Amino acid sequence: EKLSDSEEKLPEEKLHEEKAEETAPVRMPDLSAIEVYAFVGPAGTGKSQRASQVARQHGIDLIVDDGLVVSRGRIMAGRSAKSEDNMVRAIRRALFEYPAHRAEVLGFLEGRAPCRLMLLATSEGMMRKIVAKLGLSDPVKIIGITDVATQEEIDNALRERREKKQHVVPVARTQIQRNFAGKLVSQ
Repeated sequence: EKLSDSEEKLPEEKLHEEKAEETAPVRMPDLSAIEVYAFVGPAGTGKSQRASQVARQHGIDLIVDDGLVVSRGRIMAGRSAKSEDNMVRAIRRALFEYPAHRAEVLGFLEGRAPCRLMLLATSEGMMRKIVAKLGLSDPVKIIGITDVATQEEIDNALRERREKKQHVVPVARTQIQRNFAGKLVSQ
């Protein structure tokens, strides 16, 4: 599903949430039973669009993409960085820097172990930051966008992002409508 870059925000709610989250301590569960994969490529190259297919090919149960944990097209935990009102907050959300957000995701992951999880990231550096923040094991495999998409497909994805200013979220339309009310652009 795609979201518009120009989404309506509620700044007062976000500021309150940010202040509350800054002080919350986070318990770090043992997630060593989770087998981690990484799917890496620059922003806008089609990772989210291909995430479900790559997950199926590798028997992966969960996808972590921009702050969300997704399973079979359903949002299971977290909050999307794509819903943030500025780039700094979006990056912090995607890196699980907000304690309440991180605690929610960790609690969910603890209940799902053992499983296979795939992290989507724009770089190996970003992937390593997420692994460290969530206390996950190093990936058993790093899959590059160029491993699963042709240069033409990557160029098309980049052009669509640039021209339409839309983002893809690897979840079903009903999940988008429930979690991003009023922000849905197209399927």
